[in-house]
Amino acid sequence: MAADKALPLTARKVQNLRMSAKSDQTRPLGQPDEVAKIIYVLCTETASYLNGAEIHINGGQHV
Repeated sequence: MAADKALPLTARKVQNLRMSAKSDQTRPLGQPDEVAKIIYVLCTETASYLNGAEIHINGGQHV
């Protein structure tokens, strides 16, 4: 555990994601193209009515 606390926050999050992915084999980690699809939609007129939305692109899993 002590080694965990020495890691920077971003490295710790990556480590947590990898551990979660190993424990939940039904959902693989998201891919860059999946994030790109959301970004694309946000840049179109389709998203013109969104205001202050928080969009989680994580397959429903909060880490």
